[in-house]
Amino acid sequence: MRRRLTLSGRWRCLHDRSRRLACLNPLDLDDEGEAQHMMKHSRTNRPTSLVSRRADSLAWLIIVAFITTVAYCAVLRGSPSHPPGGPVLQDIRITGMDFTPSSIEVDSSTPVVLRITNDDSREHNLKLGSGFTGPIYPGDSVVFDFGTFESDTQGWCTKAGHKAMGMVYDVFVRE
Repeated sequence: MRRRLTLSGRWRCLHDRSRRLACLNPLDLDDEGEAQHMMKHSRTNRPTSLVSRRADSLAWLIIVAFITTVAYCAVLRGSPSHPPGGPVLQDIRITGMDFTPSSIEVDSSTPVVLRITNDDSREHNLKLGSGFTGPIYPGDSVVFDFGTFESDTQGWCTKAGHKAMGMVYDVFVRE
């Protein structure tokens, strides 16, 4: 176990890591050589001072300020930039060659999030704007955020012949 001797005024304090073990008056030391040996072989021979305590306090203040800033930014980031109603989440069911319901009406600043369940016996998908769900297998459900739309947009199943058979989904944007 390493110990260090710090000098503070006329007192000499013996420390073990960050705990103070004892403070001695210089007159109480039996052997000045022992004190020098302890100083030489300790982790640090720098005396603690008011400056180092202030530096420690400043470091803790900076850490607390950083944590507070990160927490504040996390709260701000979690707040929506779109209307208070939040994104529109609509449940869509695929049966045969139909999306049910087959349309939605939203504001241009409202994200469209669809939960699509394939109740059909065939694989389907939905291409809407720049979004694409990928394959939706029979019995599976997917939730996909298609983002916002500036104008009316039509989406469809990209499987061969499905669009021609009426498998389309419309987004109508309110003005």
